[in-house]
Amino acid sequence: MTDHRWTAIVTIVALLVYVRLIFQVGSARGKSGIKAPEMTGDPMLVRGAQSDLLSSTTAQEMTQRGPKARLVELDGIGHAPTFVQPDQIALAREFLLGQPA
Repeated sequence: MTDHRWTAIVTIVALLVYVRLIFQVGSARGKSGIKAPEMTGDPMLVRGAQSDLLSSTTAQEMTQRGPKARLVELDGIGHAPTFVQPDQIALAREFLLGQPA
């Protein structure tokens, strides 16, 4: 099996596990009476520019539906940015804390 296929398989499995966990947490919140905090402000959609799972066109379409998200595309990054690089940390800090880089 090529490295590319192996990476794709691992990515898909990780995504499926992540989605399953989201449903479990959502279900637990409903049962426990814990209410998630209301979202304030504008959402941000962060996409790795080299993503083979989320196309640029789809990301653009997502910004036009529901709450109008700000789209940020990170060059040289695949599907899921890790937010460990300084520029990515600064982006998250600015979004979450309102502190510019």
